[in-house]
Formats: sequence, C-alpha cells, structure tokens
Amino acid sequence: MFKKKANTNKSAGVKNSAPKNIVETKAWQASSKGIGRLFSNYKNVLSTSFKRMSRPDQEALVTRASIIVSMGVTALILALFYPLIPRLIRIPLVPAALVFAWWAGKNFISAVVIGRLEGILNQE
Repeated sequence: MFKKKANTNKSAGVKNSAPKNIVETKAWQASSKGIGRLFSNYKNVLSTSFKRMSRPDQEALVTRASIIVSMGVTALILALFYPLIPRLIRIPLVPAALVFAWWAGKNFISAVVIGRLEGILNQE
C-alpha cells in the first residue's frame, strides 16, 4: 500500500550530513570550546593570584581549605551513619567529631598538603 521512497542522496553518492546526536552539532562544539576557554582562563586567574600571594598567605589558604575539606568529610560521614548511632552517644559524638576534624585539618592535613605543594609555594 505505502511504498518506500528511494533516497536520492544515497544513490547519488552524497552523504547525509545530519548529526547523529547532539554532540556532533556545530552549536555543541562551539559552546564546548567556549566553556573550555572560560575554564582555562579561570584556572589562569587562580594560578596567577596564588603566585602573587606571600608565603604565609598561601599557607593560610591551604590550611583553610584543609579545614573545610576535613570538616566536610566528617559531616558527610556523620550524616551517613547518624541514624545508626545510639542517641546517648550522638550527643557528645557530633561536636567531638567536628572539633577533631577541625584540629586534624589544621594540624595534620594542612602540614601534609603544604609539604606536597612545597615546589609550588613561594619561597620566603
């Protein structure tokens, strides 16, 4: 009843240039290049501003980041296991864990990170 039309482009040897998915479109490729340039410019701004800082300021920034990460990981672990902890243990555990995370981030983790970044940090 319904006959299929013959594809004249294929029979003439011309490829169908329609993209198969969105990643192959020109708009996607142009926008991904723009996002890549934006991110690389952002990284350049961060690296130049970090290099312009004095050594104590760099160490303070690394220490703050270490504290933030250690407390965030501790909060995530506490949130994960909070329902499983008995109520009488929860009350002292949560503040003690956060204080310990702050102390460990300030004293241990930041020292390790500063040691690893020794080649990048400014000399005094």
